[in-house]
Amino acid sequence: MALVKYNNNSLSAITSTGLTAGALTLIKEQTASSSATISFVHGTSDVVLDSTYPIYVFKFINCHPQTDDVYFTFNMSADTGSNYNVTKTTTFFRSQHSEDDANAQVVYRTAQDLAQSTNFQMLVQSLGGGADESVNGELWLFNPSSTTFVKHFISTTNEYQAGNKTNQSFIGGYGNTTSAVDAVQFKMSSGNIDNRGVRSATTFGSITGLGSMVFIKKLTASSSATLSFVDGTSDVVLDNTYKEYLFTFNNMHPATDSVNFLFQGNAAGGSGYNETMTTSAFRAIHDEDDSPANVSYEAGNDQAQGTAFQILGNDIGNDNDQSLSGYLHLFNPSSTTFVKHFIAVANYAQGANIFFNQYIAGYFNTTSAIDEIQFKMASGNIDSGQISMYGIS
Repeated sequence: MALVKYNNNSLSAITSTGLTAGALTLIKEQTASSSATISFVHGTSDVVLDSTYPIYVFKFINCHPQTDDVYFTFNMSADTGSNYNVTKTTTFFRSQHSEDDANAQVVYRTAQDLAQSTNFQMLVQSLGGGADESVNGELWLFNPSSTTFVKHFISTTNEYQAGNKTNQSFIGGYGNTTSAVDAVQFKMSSGNIDNRGVRSATTFGSITGLGSMVFIKKLTASSSATLSFVDGTSDVVLDNTYKEYLFTFNNMHPATDSVNFLFQGNAAGGSGYNETMTTSAFRAIHDEDDSPANVSYEAGNDQAQGTAFQILGNDIGNDNDQSLSGYLHLFNPSSTTFVKHFIAVANYAQGANIFFNQYIAGYFNTTSAIDEIQFKMASGNIDSGQISMYGIS
């Protein structure tokens, strides 16, 4: 696990190529080795968790439990780690889908939220202990050193759960204290954070940060059938150089009206873009005339052990002012131990001036390395738009 701080001046460092390495600073990386806890305490082991930065980011890369069917949790401390018992109020909801095409839902989880509780907050529920099961995601902690405001945090995770399910969990809340928070701790609800199968200190059971976000490649569509990022071609790197890859979509405009924007991967030595994946999908919708307004699970956009291209946005309009923008996180694609998690968010306008915000999470169900990613429209070309690729060390 690594802690990254978000520089107060970082917005001025965003250029046309995206976030530069200077925008986010790696503070500390810790890798589990049958560890009961992983703690980041200000002033110890090079950890900085004070007023130096207004935002701190924690990234989870393939955190794996020693015990099956446990929770991955966190808490905060206002006394330099002597006690992890900050009072919290939180929300918790998740999207779920299983490989047998069951459990397709988005649901609020009252058993996992907190109301003025000092308990550890659950970030992942029922994490499996199988050799290829783990959790990936991130936690954002805002202005922890403030002595005026409560301490807001937001977490998004994707896990491969016991029972062969993909779960995408969303947690938001605050530490109800005006004392400075100076330590954060992560642990499983039972048993240790395992290191089974570890070959590299940075590929398993680690919580890592956005320390170096390195621009790799930008592809610009011009009536393009596909946009492909292939390791080893045209300066593309998609291997074990980075633990996480980020793809950003900027105004993807279809040549054909009302079509889906899609992606797929290809494993090293694979025969094409047809990797097996299980995904969940839900979206929020709102019209310019204030109706409809709702959030719903989208069974037509998920997959259960499917090999089709995954929908990131559907029925995208091709009016001059309509397009899709968003991002895709791909975690540890070079691993030969774990399935390959991904999380995507897309905003887009559809016909009749309807706006959608869609969330996709899932995994490529392979322990082979993924070294190619391709994007396309379901029919017709990508008229215009840009996809940029970054490596996160």
